[in-house]
Amino acid sequence: MRHALLPADPDDEQLARGWTLSEADMVEVYRCRGDHMRFSFALQLCTLRQYGRFLGADYDTVPVRIANHVGHQLGLPPVLLPVPPAREATDLRHERQIRGYLGFERLDAKHRRFLEEYLLGLAQDGHLAEDLYRQAETFLRERMVILPGQVRLERFVAGVLVRAEAGIHEQIRQRLTPAFCTAIDGFLEVPGDGRRSALAGFKEYPPEATPAALLEYLERERSSARSEPRRSKSRASVASSSNTWPSSSTDTTSGTCGGSRPPSDARWSPASSWRPTGRSWITSSTCTAGSSPACAGGPATLLSSASGRSRSARSSGSP
Repeated sequence: MRHALLPADPDDEQLARGWTLSEADMVEVYRCRGDHMRFSFALQLCTLRQYGRFLGADYDTVPVRIANHVGHQLGLPPVLLPVPPAREATDLRHERQIRGYLGFERLDAKHRRFLEEYLLGLAQDGHLAEDLYRQAETFLRERMVILPGQVRLERFVAGVLVRAEAGIHEQIRQRLTPAFCTAIDGFLEVPGDGRRSALAGFKEYPPEATPAALLEYLERERSSARSEPRRSKSRASVASSSNTWPSSSTDTTSGTCGGSRPPSDARWSPASSWRPTGRSWITSSTCTAGSSPACAGGPATLLSSASGRSRSARSSGSP
């Protein structure tokens, strides 16, 4: 995110717009003693007015074209690198003088609070760190507040992002019911004789994309849910929606489906198909054993009336 404060190779338009001293600027500059002090004062003045922060000790980052453009207006010879004032007190005095001349304010607690509230709203709307950094610079420059150093501003933005994320998590938590939180905790618990939680088991994919592997995977997960009483209720709701064949106590030879697999003499109509729904599999038709009626109960009966009408239509010859 960190970037250079000054352009590396400014063109003539940038020099004229951002680094040209007005008559009032020249009066303020010539209040300093000596060419060397006037030169550093002029560089600091133009930098604050255009970028909202001082050069600090980074005089060696001033491009040659900028240094010579400012020096030419002061009647100074060309230089390769500007030299900062020898005494830090002199530099601080120049900063106070420039801040009063341009009307800038220091970043105090009031401005910091306003900036934090502004950035917090943007962060909650989904703005990322780099965009928040640019918005913070614009916010402070528009209010004539001196920008802090880049590292300090980056840390400030990072803290706002942490607060925004914590606030979003708290809003989500407040919307969860106690029963839902208990069910989620059950998925995260690791049984005493196990090595993973139920959530870790559900996150694993079946070893192969074949019907046999998928059925074995679903049967294993359902058996695991039954063997864990504390989590059986929450996981049974998931397993019931993913079982292809509804569980029933009816004998498989009577013509209805029992357990998770079809009876041995089941036949499939041409419209029978299996389709995936996320991690689960359901059938879009019913099975029949011999001449027995369609399976009763569970998801397999959802289309039983439709398939019955279809068979009646074919037997009667109706289109």
